[in-house]
Amino acid sequence: MLNSTRKRSLSPTAGSALERRRVYDVDELLLQNERMADEVKSLTEELTRAKDKSARQLSYMEDENDKLRKMATEVKNKYVLSFDICIVIVISCTNIYANINMNFTAIKNVTHDLI
Repeated sequence: MLNSTRKRSLSPTAGSALERRRVYDVDELLLQNERMADEVKSLTEELTRAKDKSARQLSYMEDENDKLRKMATEVKNKYVLSFDICIVIVISCTNIYANINMNFTAIKNVTHDLI
């Protein structure tokens, strides 16, 4: 009978210790959960900032790329125009040379006939 009394007296104490331990564990888990929630919030905000920064950088790069393409097109058009002008000049020079050659031949023939 003494044993059963001891068990009864130890049982509430053991239960209280176990209960306190469980409450402590729950409190610790709640604190850990709160810290982790704060960390997730912080990381989410950091991710959002990184995404925004990346979006701004991409937008800037696209704008710069558009400007460079426009400049390249303008330079190409100037080059094509210059090339076309060069071709016209070469054709004109060829025609002038041909006319000079014909005139020289005509003068040579007239001179030859006079001699």
